[in-house]
Amino acid sequence: WPGHLRMAFTHNSGHTPGVPSPASNSYINSVLVPLSTTVNDGCGHPNAEQVKFEAYYEGAWHWLHMDNEQIDGWSYDWNAVDLADQIISVRTTIYGWDSSFPSITSSNVTLDRTPPVITAFSGPYEMSPSGTAILNWSATDNLAGIKSYTLQQQVGTSGDWTNLATNYTSTSYSLSGLATGSDYHFRLTVEDKAGNVSDYSETVTIRSVDNIPPTITWMEPVSANQVAEVYGQSVQLRVEATDDRAMQKVAFQRWDHPLQIWITLAEDTSAPYAHSLVTSTLNPGWNQVFATAYDATGNANDEYIWVSLEPPQAPSINTIANSDGDGSYNVNWSSSVGATGYELEENQNNGTWLQIYSGTGLSVSRTGRSAGTWCYRVQASNKAGDGAWSSTACTTVDPV
Repeated sequence: WPGHLRMAFTHNSGHTPGVPSPASNSYINSVLVPLSTTVNDGCGHPNAEQVKFEAYYEGAWHWLHMDNEQIDGWSYDWNAVDLADQIISVRTTIYGWDSSFPSITSSNVTLDRTPPVITAFSGPYEMSPSGTAILNWSATDNLAGIKSYTLQQQVGTSGDWTNLATNYTSTSYSLSGLATGSDYHFRLTVEDKAGNVSDYSETVTIRSVDNIPPTITWMEPVSANQVAEVYGQSVQLRVEATDDRAMQKVAFQRWDHPLQIWITLAEDTSAPYAHSLVTSTLNPGWNQVFATAYDATGNANDEYIWVSLEPPQAPSINTIANSDGDGSYNVNWSSSVGATGYELEENQNNGTWLQIYSGTGLSVSRTGRSAGTWCYRVQASNKAGDGAWSSTACTTVDPV
């Protein structure tokens, strides 16, 4: 064309994708996954015909979106609400006017929308006398892994919660400088690498130093410092024990004077604090029995009673049934509490008492008694000795 100049512009290099989002080795913690990329058309312009977004999960590539215009940039918000937490890849493919189809893949993208869980959080019941304590905890996460912890504390019951440690990566925390007259409360959250944050843990309370022992009161068989007379039977030992914080146990013990040792009878960890004592195991005479109350800190308080093992009380001898007046009849008596044996004596016409039986029975048969008045008495015994004689029971045998 005379007088005219014609110019032509061509791109000598193809389209190339820029920085994709999400990037490789990144984390996503929402159901809406923002996908985007930049494009270079070879001349420094962000122009392309189309951009395709795909995701690799569950063993295959899945088409997500084809972006035909750059009104909002080359991007797409992928709703992955139905996809379980897992490791995925995202591929972006550029469709250029020069029929090139370059792509870029973001691999090892962690799709994790589940907060981690605190599985344990504990500390001592109370601080040490010097105002120190150690907190310990553990947590788990389903996929991304634990990133850090935030530990908070509250002093007393009305104080504000304040951060004690943030971006903390250990699973224990040493406390020092605690005011020994105050109670402290602690709670914890955990964040995973995807940015999910757990709910607050249960509160751990560390109490102030406890120097107050529990109170203890003897209820059975007698009150403190009193004497209970026993004969070898089982008796109930029972105390009431309370603490301003928490009871741990009550221990029942007795002092064995011949052996010069303490003998533990029982330990009871819940009210009513009691023990059934078999008194036949005691030494004859007075035995000192202690009840010691322990609180959760280890403070202790005790009270004692005396339990005196005595010979049995006298049995009751029954009226002798001998209406026909012959020389054959039975002599019977009642049992005596704690008795381990009985002795029966008889005399004729107010003569000398003679022992006719020693054993554990409660009846003796008599035959061949001659004419006269026959009288009987019985006594019970145990390891403490012989008890008192019963009253006398008599019968008359008629002459033949």
